[in-house]
Amino acid sequence: MVQLAKLAGAARVALLEPVEEKRRVGRRMGADDCIDPLTEDVKAELEDAGMNWIQTVIECVGRPSTIEQAIEIAGKQAVVMMFGLIKPDETVAVKPFTVFQKELVLKASYINPYTQKRAL
Repeated sequence: MVQLAKLAGAARVALLEPVEEKRRVGRRMGADDCIDPLTEDVKAELEDAGMNWIQTVIECVGRPSTIEQAIEIAGKQAVVMMFGLIKPDETVAVKPFTVFQKELVLKASYINPYTQKRAL
């Protein structure tokens, strides 16, 4: 996804990844900043890197907590792409006022393991 973001014209790409080896690969693939979200303060690290207004967040994990984090770090008028969708019975805590205040666009990908089991 790092390479695709760069190819699509992203000026800077931050990779949030808890696995050290995957962060190294992400750096080789073009990530400008690699952050361990389990041990580092993501918002502080992004700010230190000069990434104060994030236009696009692509969530690839498919966990409620990472989708919530994507919404939290997204900047004003950003797009939050939920690429890694969660299990059909899980929920995500979203504060509608945050979405309204930031004027966010929440998008989802239809390609995930659950779409193969049944048509929605």
